[in-house]
Amino acid sequence: MPSIQIPTVIIYGIEERTVPVSHTQKARQLIPNSELVLINEARHWSQNEKPEEFLRHLKGYLSM
Repeated sequence: MPSIQIPTVIIYGIEERTVPVSHTQKARQLIPNSELVLINEARHWSQNEKPEEFLRHLKGYLSM
């Protein structure tokens, strides 16, 4: 993952059951210039489960 050289946002549903949050935290550490956003009360499809919050974080990141 250190070979990823572009700004990266990782958006993770905190209720995810398949991929532990520790894996996304590790990805955040390994990807330079990355940001981790945790969405409460969302699972794997946070963009569908919490679309307003997902889009708010994504738009905020893209407007940097």
